Amino acid sequence: MNTGEGVPMASISSGDSSMRVGLQVLHRRWWILVLTIVLASGAAAGASLVMRPVYQASATLIADKNPPVVLLTGTGRAGSGLFEQQPVSEAPDVATLVELVKSRAVREAAARRLSSTLDAARADTALRQVLVSRVGDTDVVQVSVQDSDPHVAATAADAVAAAAVDMDLEARRRFATTARRFIGEQLGAAEQRLRADETAMVAFRDQNHEVSLSDQTQLNLRKLADLEQQRFEVQLAEQALRESPSDPGGTVTPPPGTIQQVPVDPVVAGLRTQLAALQVELAGLRKQFTPVYPVVIATQAKIQETQRRITAELAQRQAALADRESELSRAINGIDDQLRSVPTLEATLAGLTRDTQAAERDYTLLFERYREAQIAEGSVGSAVRIVDVAKVPETPVRPKRELDTVLGAMFGLFVGVLGVVAVEQIDGSVKSPGEVERLLGVPVLALVSELDMRNRDDKHRRQKAKQSLDLRSSTVEIFRLLRTRILRIMHDSTVHCVLVTSVAPQEGKSVVAAHLAVAIATLGLRVWLVDCNPRHPTLGSFFPEADSPGLFAFLGGEETIDSVVRETAYPGLQCVLAGPVAPNSAEQLGASTMLQFLSQARERADVVVLDGPAFQHNADAEILGPLADVTVVVAQSKRTNRDALASTCVDLQRSGGRVAGVVLNRAANR
Repeated sequence: MNTGEGVPMASISSGDSSMRVGLQVLHRRWWILVLTIVLASGAAAGASLVMRPVYQASATLIADKNPPVVLLTGTGRAGSGLFEQQPVSEAPDVATLVELVKSRAVREAAARRLSSTLDAARADTALRQVLVSRVGDTDVVQVSVQDSDPHVAATAADAVAAAAVDMDLEARRRFATTARRFIGEQLGAAEQRLRADETAMVAFRDQNHEVSLSDQTQLNLRKLADLEQQRFEVQLAEQALRESPSDPGGTVTPPPGTIQQVPVDPVVAGLRTQLAALQVELAGLRKQFTPVYPVVIATQAKIQETQRRITAELAQRQAALADRESELSRAINGIDDQLRSVPTLEATLAGLTRDTQAAERDYTLLFERYREAQIAEGSVGSAVRIVDVAKVPETPVRPKRELDTVLGAMFGLFVGVLGVVAVEQIDGSVKSPGEVERLLGVPVLALVSELDMRNRDDKHRRQKAKQSLDLRSSTVEIFRLLRTRILRIMHDSTVHCVLVTSVAPQEGKSVVAAHLAVAIATLGLRVWLVDCNPRHPTLGSFFPEADSPGLFAFLGGEETIDSVVRETAYPGLQCVLAGPVAPNSAEQLGASTMLQFLSQARERADVVVLDGPAFQHNADAEILGPLADVTVVVAQSKRTNRDALASTCVDLQRSGGRVAGVVLNRAANR
């Protein structure tokens, strides 16, 4: 009796990698993968067939950096024309254009355009799927509309693009029209003042024919007119600066009542451009991060610093303008003092001349600006331009049947793998040699493809058993391999008695025991095959010629050992069947008579093969384990529970038995 561990075969265990095990599992459960792939891809293809196709049409827009408008440069010392740097001459940036196209006003305008061809409900449905995006890093904006009708999708995309163009044109033209009307009103008032001043001048000269202006007075009047025009322009600039917020627009809009645009300092314009970029960046960051995120806080600090610098620059310029106005006022007051020192009639004539010249100057300036406003109003075009109109799409954007089918198949493969893993986890049976070796740490001695003899009548069982022991059958080579491995163990130790057991009944242990005994006997060795299963004796099906009272008759003292041992049809092989089984036969396996039987068997035979009972829910096999030199456990592929198999091997070794290895029954050869 030996209590050593089973023969290690580390090379076999280490040879099975995790990938190989996974592939084996997938190969074993291939039908789950095929089923899920077929079902998922079929469902995806079916859904694509019944799904209503959706088409997408796209139009592209761009905001011209130089909008179509005639800008007239004024002759005043301010150095800029009426519309220079005004909204009428500015194009929206790309981000503004995108938001403009997304606006509700554009959508409503597009719906009105579609009302001529579609009803209101249908137009509203088409405009629900409007997608607006920037094309890469360019200034081009793409307007896309998705609809089940390709013609409606193209028409709606063009309507949205045209509505955006019209809205920009209307806003720009509204500014020019407002300026033209305002200048027209001022021009009418200036004309009335000019006529009144000219009438007063004519009346004074008619009454005072001999009064004329001296050369010095005329020179002073010219200087005074020039200085007053300069002060007027400076006052306009001051008023614009006072009423202009520190916005990022890059322009200073004149307040009501002015007729001239104040040029923006390049430093202020650059700061406002920087401020606009920071505000756009902050808007994007707020969509991604919380207000307390460090990047958001840093960007807000940059915005505040830029606004402070803009305010400082504007204040500095306003102070310079105030100084200039004070200087001009002092010069004007000096000339006024000189004009007051001349004779009364000449002073009166000088005042009338001054008023007439001022009125004429205002009228001329307003007339020029009015002509400029008329030309600009007529030349204003939209800064937003359609680059490409939408084409009627020929293929839908969804569903894409081929892609949907492939994605469905991939999803089915994913679900199938999960299903294989789930089924493998639920199914606790052993299935491969590698699994057994990893689980138990003992080798798989042989893989047997057994003839299934369960649930057959006795006559049929006997016939199949006899056929399976035919030395010409296909199973002979397998058991020769098993014999070789058992004999190697016997050669390395004092092994004479081999116990063959299994976890549960009907797993093929008797088939393995009979074939092993026959295979060893063919080498010329004396072999005893003993049926030690009191509950389900089976060896009688293989050796009907060895029918006798059997082992349990000897253990009960009813027979001698010579009377229970029978010759078989195989030379060198003697068989001891179970014989009649009494109710207390199981207890007899642990009696001293069993030790006597094994002692005599070892003396009279080279090898003793015990066909033991199944181990599960049965103490008989655990009794026999320590009595044998080695134990071979038979497990049936896809039937024997892996936990029960592990428990069987552990209990056998704990009771003093030595597990030589496992024979995997009803399994394909490696």
